[in-house]
Amino acid sequence: MVVTDAERHHLYEVRKSQLGAASADTLMKSIPPTGWADLATKADLTTEIAGLRSEMKAEIAESRRDVVTQIEAVRSEVTRTFGTWLLASQAAVIAAVAAIVTVLG
Repeated sequence: MVVTDAERHHLYEVRKSQLGAASADTLMKSIPPTGWADLATKADLTTEIAGLRSEMKAEIAESRRDVVTQIEAVRSEVTRTFGTWLLASQAAVIAAVAAIVTVLG
């Protein structure tokens, strides 16, 4: 059963005349503005939190996989670049040694 605003106000006015404004205010604060069945229960909140926790774990795992994939791509690129520079420097050293041997030779 849903209580209307007019019914709530009438209850407040009746209790105010019987108990005084402070007590009527306290009473109205303790009664929800909707039906008791409309309020969330601890079980409702626990279920909602468990669902959110599962979603967050899945998103964190996906983000972790993305980061690992990106790190592997960077590592691979650095390895290729280092290998290229190493081969180029070795070729330059060999060419320099060959030029020295030819001049002195």
